[in-house]
Amino acid sequence: MPIKYPADISLPGEDAVGPSSPVQQSLEVLRVIISDTPLPEAPSREAYPILALHTLYLIEGAGQLNSMGYHSAAVSLFRSIEDALDCFAAVTLVPGAVESWLRGELRASDAAKLWVATEAESFEHAHDTGASLSDYRKRLRSQFNKYAHCSIRQTGWNLYLEYDSEERRSFRLQFNLGPVVIDKNAHSIDAHLTASLYELIELVEKAFSEHLAQNEQMCARLHALKSDILAILERHVEGECLDVSRAPEIRALCGVQTRSSTRLDGAERPNPRMVRPVVFTRNRVARRMGGKGKDIN
Repeated sequence: MPIKYPADISLPGEDAVGPSSPVQQSLEVLRVIISDTPLPEAPSREAYPILALHTLYLIEGAGQLNSMGYHSAAVSLFRSIEDALDCFAAVTLVPGAVESWLRGELRASDAAKLWVATEAESFEHAHDTGASLSDYRKRLRSQFNKYAHCSIRQTGWNLYLEYDSEERRSFRLQFNLGPVVIDKNAHSIDAHLTASLYELIELVEKAFSEHLAQNEQMCARLHALKSDILAILERHVEGECLDVSRAPEIRALCGVQTRSSTRLDGAERPNPRMVRPVVFTRNRVARRMGGKGKDIN
């Protein structure tokens, strides 16, 4: 009997965004900025292009894995992306951090503490958290601890529901062996990566400010793209796509027990809301909000 794929499963590349997408354009602009920036005279500032490129590749690599349906592999990079952003933030914002990083003495967790301490006064609380910046970052990093190691929650991104009828009254779990793209999971991962890209752009603007000041056209283009990406993020928030604490495709089954009496994706029920990493400009905080993973284009 042929497999009955539900309506929210698609083939790799079927729903791919084109080069006109603000996300794709931003990736290319960042690549140009990194490649065109002259090597700094101060050796300590060599960390800027190295870290920027590494973070860019992590985001881009996770997006490529996601577009091919390798969803668990994509989410396994979430903690690495957060580590890279924390190191880049510390090196960019905290005096002396770059020297420590170049000596191999700055761990990502310490980098997070350093830039949090530096930016604490400029942090504006998200209205539904009431948390300090320090607590907020600790919670965020702890969420991705579940993706830093092989866990049942991580592997749950490779499961989808196959329904027996159009009414979807009964279903069975299927392994994504195709692989195919599980649309709810793919949209949620894309939303998270878009948020990470926005933060990378903010850091690049700070780290490469001297170069951008001499290239007004590039600076204006990057600023315009950042506005477009922020608009995309706002639609993701409205569509409740930004919760990546567990796979959206099976989120409704969090409390269901399998035959082995193990939860489908393991661990405790998460807080239904998850704060997105702080955007580095003053007086602006965006949030990662949990939800149903609607289709947001």
